[in-house]
Amino acid sequence: MNHPLYASNDLRKKIEDYSYGLKDIIGRGFSSVVYRGTNDKTKEKVAVKVIDIRAIQGKPEKKMLDGEIEALKKLNHPNIMKCHDIFSTANNCYIITEFCNEGDL
Repeated sequence: MNHPLYASNDLRKKIEDYSYGLKDIIGRGFSSVVYRGTNDKTKEKVAVKVIDIRAIQGKPEKKMLDGEIEALKKLNHPNIMKCHDIFSTANNCYIITEFCNEGDL
């Protein structure tokens, strides 16, 4: 039986309509890793930010994550990175955004 977060290739993870290669890291943060991914339905390139919920232990970190998510949901401008989806599991929060390949944001 296939696990819902894993694609058939062991080097890729899948979350809903998106997948990303475990070797396709494009950035790291305190509690997160950002991967280059794909919308499997549209074939559009996306960025998949995987946040380790276990690393967010205190109220300040939780408040920062909640603030980031709320800001991404509200922002809608051609010059601001677009947020496609947000998913949560028991261990991780996944923020799926537009893939920007022009350097650091």
